[in-house]
Amino acid sequence: MHFEQGPVLFAGIWLLALGLSLWELYKLFLGIASRRWKRTTCKIVKAYVDEHRDRETGAVDYSAHAVYAYSVQGRKFESRRLTYRATRGLIFSDALDMLRGITQGREVDAFYNPRHPSRAVLIRGVSMNNLAHLLLALALLGFVTWKSQNP
Repeated sequence: MHFEQGPVLFAGIWLLALGLSLWELYKLFLGIASRRWKRTTCKIVKAYVDEHRDRETGAVDYSAHAVYAYSVQGRKFESRRLTYRATRGLIFSDALDMLRGITQGREVDAFYNPRHPSRAVLIRGVSMNNLAHLLLALALLGFVTWKSQNP
């Protein structure tokens, strides 16, 4: 069986762009929904900032992380989801700001989805980055679709 490389490559890029668009839409939806989630108290197991350095350019960015334990109606959960906002590709001060008040051993508010209590966040809502990521993914999808019809 022989495939032409061009159409297969476009199909692969189109599927990747579609998947990325759907993932960003899903995160946007959950971030908006998290504004209405129920509040509970959680205990921070771990909170930290990671540094990421590009091997070629030496550029540095940071990511914010937290692990926390909480219970809902007697069921215990542990989560790593800080928020549905962007937590990677941050400047150091933004990563620190995101973790303000979130330190190991401290009890803080967490917000969980009443339908799926294993789904929780420490920071509710979305940011402009969510919308920007969705628009970029949709632009890529649109461009690949246009390019496949106009070679």
